Amino acid sequence: MSAVKRFFHMSVAALLAALCLFTGMPVRASAKTGSTAWPVAVDGGRKHSVILYDDGTVVTLGDDSKGQRSTSGWRNIVAVSTFYDHTLGLKSDGTVVAAGENEMGQCDVEDWTDIVAVAAGTRHSVGVREDGTVVAAGANEAGQCEVAGWKNVVQVAANATSTFGLTGDGKVLMAGSFQNRTLSRWSDIVSLSVSSNHVVGVHSDGTVSALGANDRGQLDNLEKWEDTVQVAAGYGFTVGLRETGGVWVHGCDDHNEHAAMGFDGCVAIGTGIEHILGIRADGTLWAKGTNDCGQCDVYRLNQRLCSP
Repeated sequence: MSAVKRFFHMSVAALLAALCLFTGMPVRASAKTGSTAWPVAVDGGRKHSVILYDDGTVVTLGDDSKGQRSTSGWRNIVAVSTFYDHTLGLKSDGTVVAAGENEMGQCDVEDWTDIVAVAAGTRHSVGVREDGTVVAAGANEAGQCEVAGWKNVVQVAANATSTFGLTGDGKVLMAGSFQNRTLSRWSDIVSLSVSSNHVVGVHSDGTVSALGANDRGQLDNLEKWEDTVQVAAGYGFTVGLRETGGVWVHGCDDHNEHAAMGFDGCVAIGTGIEHILGIRADGTLWAKGTNDCGQCDVYRLNQRLCSP
């Protein structure tokens, strides 16, 4: 019997153990079926991290002082977002769940339906409907929730006082305090990321555009990036994922953020305020940056089923 056939004749528990031992792959049991689940997306908040697995479950690490990690019962999740102290999960049926701080009503999303994308800001939440229109809930002191007239939107991003919408034709819409005519002239954008004070966009040719504060060098030399497939903006730094799986980091290095340039073989990245997350092609989770609340303790997820 071949090695592959022997694996398939093992129990699930034995198979997981064998994978851990012989490949070093980070596996964990699915909450629903007991089968292997793999991380597919990561995002970071002020002091917590969110990991979405391909079985629709979510794991969080770090600070839970606002209840932002109350996601253990979430199921059928297809996308996650966090920015500060609340966490959003988009379900496969188009509804949205939320956990964490709700002082301004940013978690009051239970009535949303037909949603295909979500974004969490500091104190507001945004969702894209299937028809390309946008809904928002929470703080609106700067007009960040005034998105009712938006159309043809495919992605949203948010920070403390602004909301950004990416349209199907590659244009960027703005609501809130960040008003910039240059941003409105961007074209051919395929993905966006924002921090508290800068916004970064990836063009379809893999080049990058950025606007906003550059006090920590977070915008320096981004025009030289190429073959970029994803960007993630943190507080004073910018991270880029290349087609090769390598990672760029420009800007602040106060919390060892630049160590993320040692990541390789990555397929997805995410940032918190002061930390960086990555998923490798083999499922390994990496994290660098501030870890005062355990938001970077991904080794626990990588190795917990491999422990004796």
